[in-house]
Amino acid sequence: MMVHNLVGTHRGSQGRIPAHVWIVPSHLRFCPVSSIDNIILILVRMDDRHLQEFDKGMPSSKRSRSSIVYLHVFLFSTAIFLNIWALRQPGLRSPQFLGSCDGDCQTRLIGSYPLEQLATVSPVKFDAELFAASVYKGEPRKELDEAWNKLVDHPMILVDNKTLQDFDPTTKLTKGVNNHYYATVEVFHHLHCLDITRKYIWRDYYKHVDTFQNPPEIVWKHVDHCIDLLRQVLMCNSGTDLLFYTDLGDQQPEARVSTRHMCRNFSQISEWVWKHDSELGKYAED
Repeated sequence: MMVHNLVGTHRGSQGRIPAHVWIVPSHLRFCPVSSIDNIILILVRMDDRHLQEFDKGMPSSKRSRSSIVYLHVFLFSTAIFLNIWALRQPGLRSPQFLGSCDGDCQTRLIGSYPLEQLATVSPVKFDAELFAASVYKGEPRKELDEAWNKLVDHPMILVDNKTLQDFDPTTKLTKGVNNHYYATVEVFHHLHCLDITRKYIWRDYYKHVDTFQNPPEIVWKHVDHCIDLLRQVLMCNSGTDLLFYTDLGDQQPEARVSTRHMCRNFSQISEWVWKHDSELGKYAED
């Protein structure tokens, strides 16, 4: 996207600043951090010939005013560009914009729901190789169940009416106490769904699980709901990172699936939720 006429053209009695000096070339959109100083210089660079034509014959007082205009344009243009640039850098994006409500909603949540800002974002390399060992993988066993339970089992929290309306504007009666309302941080519902789907694969082993005590058609509806919910979560977050393939000659290329991502700190989220357990009488805004 080119930004044309970012601040328009300034017309003077003796001429005008050509519109092209306000153009941010499209090839600058993805410049690396190391070139930011050069970008600023390019952004505000004005062709000497045009400046000379603009100032030619102007009284010194008007030239002074012209210089002030240039300074304002420089500061304004630089501020706009740096904001655009910063938003395009994954490491500089505020974690709150990765949340579940729109941008306007996000700006209102900082005070009443601090978790939206709390969790830091940092680069993480996935461990996704086919035969890689993991406590979360494999046949049912005590160690695996303990690991999954630690991920999934988290308490509800209590949020105020402002947060309720920001996330779920509704006239429905909402369960609550003391003008606060019970809520589950959504990642734990998603993990619950993944865990139920995992257990359904091994349902003969997990036949004691409460969910599987229902009639088979209800159990399947629950699992089907979970699969479709996770589909929506994945599509909503639509990863645009790239997978590359190792050339194995005559054999089929092998996908390199252990890729790097910018991830929220899950441990921070978990710790905050436990500290704001609704049974402790704590509120989200505390």
